[in-house]
Amino acid sequence: DVYLSGIHVGELVIIAGRPSMGKSTFSDILAYNIATAGEKVAIISYEMDYASIVHKLLASETGIDSNDIRNAWVFKDEKLTKKYNDASNRIKQNCKDNLYILDNVSNDADVLAEKIKYLSDKDAIKVFIIDHIQKMACKRVAKSGGNREQEMNAISGVLQKLSRKK
Repeated sequence: DVYLSGIHVGELVIIAGRPSMGKSTFSDILAYNIATAGEKVAIISYEMDYASIVHKLLASETGIDSNDIRNAWVFKDEKLTKKYNDASNRIKQNCKDNLYILDNVSNDADVLAEKIKYLSDKDAIKVFIIDHIQKMACKRVAKSGGNREQEMNAISGVLQKLSRKK
């Protein structure tokens, strides 16, 4: 918020950085905070599946290492189990009807745009977080012989156009 003054309607914000810098975790926690504040938000992930995202949220909420959660080591300690269960209940309550996690969506920009329009209209979702736009494609550009740079330009154009719709 200090650098961006928050997230605003009509903006496309791209978070970039080197691999393993925490971009996905940051984005997931951002989505969780938005949902906790009462706004509807969707995570569209081409990077992680549903369970991995939930594990990261639980790790963040509890301070327990995500590997301990993933490998179920957390259940070998009564205190950690209680901490885990409490956090799980908090996340369910805080995100009830506000946080959508989509891990099996077409990576084609035009198909995704239709899905986003549908979810925006049907469920009144205002914020969409797309984890890993580099894994997206723009099949209409690829079919016409365009290169990857042209494809990424088309993808960012589709996302920019979507962000301006209110």
